[in-house]
Amino acid sequence: MNPVKSILSRVLITSMFVLSASTLAAKDLTTVPEQNKREDVSTTESDARCFLVSSRAANSGNSEARSLLNIAAVYFWGRLEGRLPSLTKLPDLLSEQNISLTSLNFASELRRCGNLLNESASVMDLTNKEIEKLGSKSK
Repeated sequence: MNPVKSILSRVLITSMFVLSASTLAAKDLTTVPEQNKREDVSTTESDARCFLVSSRAANSGNSEARSLLNIAAVYFWGRLEGRLPSLTKLPDLLSEQNISLTSLNFASELRRCGNLLNESASVMDLTNKEIEKLGSKSK
């Protein structure tokens, strides 16, 4: 992918997460209580929550936001799929995480997931740059 397009895509995805989270926060929240922050969440639970908030937000946004949030949902689904030995437990995991998502923590989860996706995009950009260097050395 063109480096400029890659950076623009990353900025757009992050912006859409922030915009969606801000919109939801303005509608549903005045503050997010400290007790709703879940710092002890496992990576699998975290990815399940990110899949859920991405999917939900995709259903409530405009078409551009929907496309970007669907991409985020696919990303987190892939992480879940790669980590779970069997997807038979996935419905129960998603159900558990869905129950714990409230309007009080939805916006903060959406921001957190956007940050995770942005971090991953940064690593991917660095990796692509290294691959380009290897390719130019072989010529």
